[in-house]
Amino acid sequence: MKNPKSDYPELRVKSSTENLVRIREFVNNSARKFGISEEIVGSLVLAVDEASSNIIRHAYKNQPDGEITVVLFVEDNQCTIVLTDHGVGFNPDQVRTPDMVAYLKEKKRGGLGIHLMKKLMDEVDYHSVTGEYNKLVLRKKIA
Repeated sequence: MKNPKSDYPELRVKSSTENLVRIREFVNNSARKFGISEEIVGSLVLAVDEASSNIIRHAYKNQPDGEITVVLFVEDNQCTIVLTDHGVGFNPDQVRTPDMVAYLKEKKRGGLGIHLMKKLMDEVDYHSVTGEYNKLVLRKKIA
């Protein structure tokens, strides 16, 4: 994976749910500056909101003193968003694809974040180095 250059838009926030608005605004404004269509911007914002919520809830166990870094860049007709945290990692292969019929029938809430990200984005890659960092890379073709 390419290392994001320092001249790409970057946001660093604490792992508080109050910062979800700042993260959504950052993705929205940054993507628009690159001329990305309204429809794709909506998908990017929703995917990053789900990812950030999962980081806060699961990686940082709702502790507001962790840090989330969000970087957005566009290359080769593809938007890439990299979210980095230093919380508890996980194995995405252990997350099962939900049975949506059963999910809706049982009126469940939550638990669809990764599924939603995979539906909205073209690529979802997760890298974790235990005790150091977790990095989620979301990619979406824009042309």
